[in-house]
Amino acid sequence: MMARLMMGLLVMGAGACAQVLGADFGDYTLSGAGGATGTGGSEGGANVGGAGTGGTSESPMDILVLQSVDELDPTDTPVQGLMATNHFAAVDLFDVAMATPTLTELQAYDAVLVTSRNGIWADAFALGDVLDAYHLAGGKVVVTALGICQTEAIRGDFEQNLVFAPSGGLTAPVPPSVATLDITEDGAMFDGVAALPTSMNYCQISLANGAVAMAGVSGGDSAAPLVARRVVHGRTRVDVNLLFVSDYENNLPSVYALLANALRYPE
Repeated sequence: MMARLMMGLLVMGAGACAQVLGADFGDYTLSGAGGATGTGGSEGGANVGGAGTGGTSESPMDILVLQSVDELDPTDTPVQGLMATNHFAAVDLFDVAMATPTLTELQAYDAVLVTSRNGIWADAFALGDVLDAYHLAGGKVVVTALGICQTEAIRGDFEQNLVFAPSGGLTAPVPPSVATLDITEDGAMFDGVAALPTSMNYCQISLANGAVAMAGVSGGDSAAPLVARRVVHGRTRVDVNLLFVSDYENNLPSVYALLANALRYPE
């Protein structure tokens, strides 16, 4: 694990700078400025190290991962990593590259995580429609890249509920030597998130109307929000603009802590 950690991690600390481990990767610095907002949103955001907003739910939850499973590596899913956080009673997997779940199937779970490493959906419009119905019925939905990239985004009725506005494709990470990681809201969203790999790709996107950035990368040509929240139909949703794919990213506890916090974020 230490060899993986040295490949470039962002180590978050309260109120100061965050250093990337490994000399070849330079340093990120943390900004404690107020949260950026999308057009029509409200401004705000706690300083780094502050109280943040709200807290995560501690009730045991059943989670369904909706993932377009990679045929070359069908075992590469976040199921085991999420279970290892000890926050969930059960975590199951549904391959949305092969079929679209029904509303009844979704309602057997407290929350769903939509993720993809190849951007393939059986039906992006049908998936969006059933996710919208699930959200309206009280279910929690968290979407990661590629589900929010412009060409691979979820469509249908749920597209208007995304926290980010799909406006570009997947981009390579901003080089740490020219980038700043802005943590605009601390607190429970980043509990247990000691580090994030600097190699993780993300979508080149902007905030949707009313969305508030909780973390983002600035500097260089590929700046983008990474974690944001938005009130949709009277309830707060959190999406994570990071592409979670195999190897060392999926072996890091901090990656799963971030996803678990998003799934448990208070509404």
